[in-house]
Amino acid sequence: AAALPPCSSYRSGDHRALQRYCARRGSVPASNSGSGSVSVGALRSLVNASVLQRSVAKDEGYASRYKLGGFAQQFLSHVKTPDRQFVANVRSAMKRLRESIEESSKRLSYYKYDQFAIHWKHRDERTLSPKLLQALEMCRTGRFERALETVDSAMQMLPQFAEIRRIRAVVLRESGDFVGAREEYEACLELDPESHIGRYAFAQFLVTELEDCEMALNVIAPLLVGSPVDLPPKSIAALARQRLGQLREAASMYEDLLREIDSARPRVRIAIRDQAAETYRRLSEFDSRSRDDKRFREHISRALEIILDCVTLEGGADPKSHRRLNEILQEALSYALRAHDRGLAEEAFRMIRAAWDRLPLRLDANPSPARLLQEFGDMADCTWFAETVYSQDADAISGTSAQVETATSERLRGIISSISASGPYGFIKDNEGRRWFFHRNHMYDSGKWPVIQVGSHVEFAVGTNQKGECAIDVNLTSDGDS
Repeated sequence: AAALPPCSSYRSGDHRALQRYCARRGSVPASNSGSGSVSVGALRSLVNASVLQRSVAKDEGYASRYKLGGFAQQFLSHVKTPDRQFVANVRSAMKRLRESIEESSKRLSYYKYDQFAIHWKHRDERTLSPKLLQALEMCRTGRFERALETVDSAMQMLPQFAEIRRIRAVVLRESGDFVGAREEYEACLELDPESHIGRYAFAQFLVTELEDCEMALNVIAPLLVGSPVDLPPKSIAALARQRLGQLREAASMYEDLLREIDSARPRVRIAIRDQAAETYRRLSEFDSRSRDDKRFREHISRALEIILDCVTLEGGADPKSHRRLNEILQEALSYALRAHDRGLAEEAFRMIRAAWDRLPLRLDANPSPARLLQEFGDMADCTWFAETVYSQDADAISGTSAQVETATSERLRGIISSISASGPYGFIKDNEGRRWFFHRNHMYDSGKWPVIQVGSHVEFAVGTNQKGECAIDVNLTSDGDS
């Protein structure tokens, strides 16, 4: 009808627009004569329906002329052509819809277990995807009530779309309503038992939030059978077994995952390595209680190796992996000191030194370097470790030097074994071969700091600071002054 402006007239032999109108309306079939004319029957049908008005032009040889009838003109007067701004808004909305669907599709093609992509199967579900993505964005910014309202409006449109229930579970989970979140995850799987993202997300929620690891293993089991090469379900199953205390089974699963890890996303690789290292650390705790020194060395060394890979191969480490590295290293060195296990200490120092240039973080000075030097000071890697751990944090050195307490009045003798090139501190080797940390502020006369050198003879008292025992009241002897 828009092809026929009001009050326009048309000759009976030239009505292509009218022909198309008749064909679309289905009133009378359009002429198939090939001349492009509208059949007389079609015109008569439109006139009888008051869509057109017919008149005869006597001055044109009694040619028939047609114009829109009053009913048609009234109809068109109510159907106004949209203005340019309305058209622009519609185009902009359609563009955003297309872009959000394309982005979600890209994420799904890259990683089908992405919980912040929408997994749709047919056109109606795809159309609702932008609304669910909008709800996720609201959830990220803490607007949980608005997010739930958006999800609920989508549910009214397509209540059988399982992803709506999953996204609703995400919003409730982030808002702290774990009971409601669990109900929504279960509803998601009731609507679509084959949903791999629904099962994965629910199992992860059960392990990390509710610690219902038995249930998580039941939920994830179909994916382990149906998609045996997918890493995310296997990583959740390994984590569940770790939390259940099935450490040897978990360690075996993590070893399989580590062999296949190159195909995973960086975030997944970090998570798998971090939890694999934690599994071996827990195994070493069990070994320590069982006094199984051999297995302890094997497990703690493997834990240290894995966590070092985590923080060096991925171009950095998150805070959790940083803490894990310090925790594992501390347990390894503390055990080596208690058991006088030189082999374990040497292995730990060697691994840290080999990875040092790629470590994007600071190591905690615990156990204290002074204690390590006393026990393993004849190892070159131990000396390097002790000096490096202190040199990486000059502020901590200054802070410890200001809080020194005298541990004994006995004075010891020794020589300066090393002086740091990066800070005002060094190490003393006493006459019994033990090594002691000292700071310039620990000297009896700090003005003599510029003249001391490796090999200078000194005497000192033993003090303690927050890092452990250290040398204080350090004074050059006559041999050192000469």
